[in-house]
Amino acid sequence: ENFCDYFITETYIINIDWLGSYTNNIKFWRPNAPAGKWRYVLWDTDLSLGFGQTALGASASTDFLNVAVNPVTANPHSTMLSGLLANTEFKNYFVNRYADLMNTIFLPTRMQENVNKFHDEMLPEMARHFNRWGGSSPWGAFIGRADNVPEWETQIDTMMLFAADRVGFARNQVQAQFALTKQVDITLDVVPAGAGTIKISTITPASLPWTGTYFDGVPVSITAIANPGYEFKYWAINSNLAVNDSGKVITLNIDTNDVFKAHFIPLELGVNVYPNPFSNMITINYELPESMQVSLKLYSIIGQQVAEILSPDAFQPEGSVSIQFDTNGLSLAQGLYFIEFKTKDRTKIIKLVHAQAN
Repeated sequence: ENFCDYFITETYIINIDWLGSYTNNIKFWRPNAPAGKWRYVLWDTDLSLGFGQTALGASASTDFLNVAVNPVTANPHSTMLSGLLANTEFKNYFVNRYADLMNTIFLPTRMQENVNKFHDEMLPEMARHFNRWGGSSPWGAFIGRADNVPEWETQIDTMMLFAADRVGFARNQVQAQFALTKQVDITLDVVPAGAGTIKISTITPASLPWTGTYFDGVPVSITAIANPGYEFKYWAINSNLAVNDSGKVITLNIDTNDVFKAHFIPLELGVNVYPNPFSNMITINYELPESMQVSLKLYSIIGQQVAEILSPDAFQPEGSVSIQFDTNGLSLAQGLYFIEFKTKDRTKIIKLVHAQAN
């Protein structure tokens, strides 16, 4: 993951002082006790995010992924990346992870939010900073270094524009680099709302529904995760699923914009009856995660059916339902009764007390 995230980040932000015609700013580390894997360190990214684009020819449209894979001057880091990308499993992970990051931390709104945050933290100190350290820099025109607050604000604007423009170019470059068919928008949702979460590739969106862009040509895994009190049932039919799929994890190539809905059912049926005790009229409230057959019956204390309130022969609608049932005419004696609410795979029994009307 570190290897992929490192190369994805460097190529997305277009750090031109890294790989290409020369190799620079490469650091890596590993723990010694016990000895662990080598990991790259992301550092010295001054010449990225659009800085130096005038003097050095790097802009939001620069295809730096291709530069890293096919550098002008060979280097061992690009050689490792190219070798790993020859492996289909690694390539698929790399492409999907690139998509994951472009759908989250590299989104223009997210990047611009972070730029504004650091800008606002630093702004009160910048005038004093330039008074102390200001003056003409010999590297100013080359790397876009500011010498006063207005110039610094201009550089902030450069970062904001880069953040806004970069994602579209980067997606096109990933598509071209790996000869992928097209980009597709994948929308994730759950039924009922709040019943679970969904992991796609390596990320779990914080809220649903959610839409992200992935690539036709690389299979992606989508996982349904039930929240407490719920159980996953199936993925609903869509343009990419010919039938409802009961597997929690589905892995497939998605070749068209589509909505993937994970359906869940509560572990306990949401049924309540009031008033209790009752005299004549009772109200029965229940909620169904989808349209289904429901049986609703009233039994005496000895198990004799007194009334069939809902027949299992008919399908009841999805959502919340409230039924009022009048027991007048049933000649109910005072005492204990039971409401039985039953679906295909769930049953709930509720005790009721019939009391004399005042």
